[in-house]
Amino acid sequence: MKRVLLPALVAGLATLTATAYASDGTINFTGSVIGTTCSISVNGTAAPAPATVTLQPARDSDLNAAGKTAMPTPFDIMLTSCTDTGKVSAFFEAGPGVNPGSGLLRNTGTATNVELMLYDAAAGAQIAAGDASQKFTTRVQISGGQATLKYGVQYFATGVATVGSVAGTVTYHIVYE
Repeated sequence: MKRVLLPALVAGLATLTATAYASDGTINFTGSVIGTTCSISVNGTAAPAPATVTLQPARDSDLNAAGKTAMPTPFDIMLTSCTDTGKVSAFFEAGPGVNPGSGLLRNTGTATNVELMLYDAAAGAQIAAGDASQKFTTRVQISGGQATLKYGVQYFATGVATVGSVAGTVTYHIVYE
């Protein structure tokens, strides 16, 4: 039996080595690694420390139907000591704190049927976290080594909201043009 298997194995290996490969071209990749372009803070809390934006309490009667919003709360992402002079914006990323269907921030508090909605304060438009459409949010020119990006967050009813705490989280990064 060994005599039958050995020739079959050798013949099989010979067919594998007979495969031909052709080179059709070359692709070169280039890039660079740069240092931090700006110092970043959210409402005065320097990144990378987590910042907290506190919304005023909303009445359950203000959030008694899906789609209703309450208590718009502005917040600023401030860039200082910038070495660049282009335009900047923030990109709010998808992640475990984001509802992938709506781009709203999931509520991890005890209230039900309420999430948090981000918005571009300069344009007054909703921001769907994790969605590529954010590339159309307001871009701010860096001037004098600094820029202030104006955003906001508000309660958003996904149904009749119940009384309880509301908490959410989102990760962001700065987009430099």
